[in-house]
Amino acid sequence: MTHAAHVLDEFQILDTPPEPEFEALVEMVVALFGTSHAELSLVTPDRVWLKAAIPRSGISHDNSETLCDKVASGGQALVISDAEADPSLAGHPRVGVPGGVRFYAGVPLITSRGEALGALCAWDEQPREPTAEQMDRLGQLGMMAVSLLELRRSRLALLDRDAVLNASTAVLDLIVRGVDLLTILDTLAKAVEAAFPATLCSIQILDGDQLRFGAGPRLPAAYNQAIDGIHVGPEVGSCGTAVHRRDTVIVTDIATDPLWSKWKVVALEHGLGACWSIPIISSAGIVLGTFAQYYRDTRAPTAEDLVQMRRWVNLAEVAMTRAADLAALRDAATYDNLTGLMNRAAVLNLLQQSIDQRDPGMALLFVDLDQFKFINDTFGHAVGDQFLEAVAARLVAIADPAETVARFGGDEFLVVCPGVVDRAEADRRGQRIVTALRQPITHAGRTISLSVSVGVAMHAPGSDGRAADLVGDADLAMYAAKRSGRNSVAAFSDDLREQAAGRLSMEGELDKALENGDLTCDYQPIVEIRTGRVIALEALMRWRTPGRPEVPPGRFIPTAEESGQIFALGELALRRACTQMMLWRSAASHWRDVTLWINVSPRQLRDPSFPDLVDSVLVDTGFPAKSLGLEVSETSFVYDSPVAKQSLKYLRGKGIKVAIDDFGTGYSSLAQLRELPVDVLKIDRQFVTDLGSQDSGPGIIEAIVALGRVLKLEVVAEGVETEAERERLLATGCTVGQGFLWSRPVRPEKARIETEFLRPREFAQFAQV
Repeated sequence: MTHAAHVLDEFQILDTPPEPEFEALVEMVVALFGTSHAELSLVTPDRVWLKAAIPRSGISHDNSETLCDKVASGGQALVISDAEADPSLAGHPRVGVPGGVRFYAGVPLITSRGEALGALCAWDEQPREPTAEQMDRLGQLGMMAVSLLELRRSRLALLDRDAVLNASTAVLDLIVRGVDLLTILDTLAKAVEAAFPATLCSIQILDGDQLRFGAGPRLPAAYNQAIDGIHVGPEVGSCGTAVHRRDTVIVTDIATDPLWSKWKVVALEHGLGACWSIPIISSAGIVLGTFAQYYRDTRAPTAEDLVQMRRWVNLAEVAMTRAADLAALRDAATYDNLTGLMNRAAVLNLLQQSIDQRDPGMALLFVDLDQFKFINDTFGHAVGDQFLEAVAARLVAIADPAETVARFGGDEFLVVCPGVVDRAEADRRGQRIVTALRQPITHAGRTISLSVSVGVAMHAPGSDGRAADLVGDADLAMYAAKRSGRNSVAAFSDDLREQAAGRLSMEGELDKALENGDLTCDYQPIVEIRTGRVIALEALMRWRTPGRPEVPPGRFIPTAEESGQIFALGELALRRACTQMMLWRSAASHWRDVTLWINVSPRQLRDPSFPDLVDSVLVDTGFPAKSLGLEVSETSFVYDSPVAKQSLKYLRGKGIKVAIDDFGTGYSSLAQLRELPVDVLKIDRQFVTDLGSQDSGPGIIEAIVALGRVLKLEVVAEGVETEAERERLLATGCTVGQGFLWSRPVRPEKARIETEFLRPREFAQFAQV
């Protein structure tokens, strides 16, 4: 049997007005025994509360003044025929006094759960002996009283459930309307306190390892302030411990419980006696905070109390999780998940708002990392992400307070500079970015120097416009900077838009040319400088549309590279040239010793399927791999790409030769050359042109020839146009050359061996076709 203690709180009956059903019960008791007194008493640890009595004699008594506590705690009927003759009652304040108790008959009120609530009794100033039938009837009336009380509790429980439902509806409505979390939690706490008047509700939000105030409507403000920010731990009151344990913590007596040893003073100062706390845990297993019920007296919860608490906790979890989800969605809509910078959508919105509000003018800087793909290809995307974070941190570090730094996407960033209307100042800020980002970044023992291209676009004060157009202008300027070289800043001009339109037009025309067969290959010989013997041919793409001027490679190749059309051009060149060489090889045996060189773009090499394409062409045309060479531009940085390096190693393993074109204009190092599978270095024509000067021209070529000798690489000089250049090249030790001195690139149908490629007086060993 459980003593009533705080169970009576569930009935909400103490200190309430008289109720007819209970008054009727005590009237029946009086009639049953013919006494002048009857009472229905409810017992708490320190008092006996009169719910109904004849005659009405106050609301409650001290336990020492009544016999009902003895009946309730004993759990069985009590009959006293004459209290004055009972030695055990000697000195009792209600016995042996005028109007005191002589006769007493009472039965306990015990619920079906075994909870002792009080007693129903009859008493009188005169002694008497009740019959068994009277006591049996009194017991039945006691059972009726218990039934009335349990019906009352059931009705209240239904009301409580309705309260939870109503609170749930109210809270969910607040969530849907986007009301802030603290308002929602305050509404929830007030609903709890309304449903349970003795409860002081507290809801706290976990922030790191600290609990922050969420709600506490009826708790003293000073107490809420005192516990705001407490660190969770094994002995930090009920709430701090609940989070630490991830489990419910029930403290029935704050004054004596060791969990409150460090906090009980502040709790007792504010009249708090008990605290039950449940951690609020999301469906993902994340602790969000705590839900606690305080009481001013000491008490323990019933099973029903805990069930009810968990209903409120579930509602708090929904509110907190939903609020966190909404906050995450707002952040996702505004900030980049990786860098924490404003994201694309948010910065476009910011720009448009500034334009619509007739801003005082601004500069927009479009920042692009020139070789970020190299980092991803070489070290992996995880390291690439870390470098993006480092770049973002540098941009933020150098930004003025009024500037906004945003990640526009991939390796692209925007810097919004409000109030900057001077082009020179905007360029200066762009150069500041270049200077900051060109400083090496070290990660995991690797140091990498980044380069950037910065485009600048200006928005005039108070002018109309669209954010997307402003960004587009800055983007065009960025590409102009990229074309001018690494670590450059370029400003937008109307010419750039016209050039962009021209490139789009070029792309369309190039598609038509591919479809109509207007693209073909010319061929230029590569010869032994001393003898003039042809040892190789370089296939060079040409665009000739009937009735229109020839389109120079310098115009359409960059466009194809940017648009991706280079893949179609590259395959076309490879197939055409291999097919043509097979025709020549079948016409004359000396062509079997001539190597065919094909230019390969960086994008082709970084395509993992490129080796398969080469294999397919060689199979389809029958051209031998050992007679094929691939030229790769030094400035394409192909040795920074693991995919490109792997492809070149595979192709070289099949006997295909590899050459670095325009050598000397990039940033090759000896270590990089040793790692790259390469057979030939082609000296850039500028160094050949400089041979006639007294500067470093001859020295550079001599150094490259020496480097080739050390690395066992063949060296070819490009752009040889005069006999004097030929002689000087021989003097430097260079033995292979290419240029107009021997032949311009010629169409295959005009390439007669004896007149174009092989000079009869010098190459008698070659038979004519």
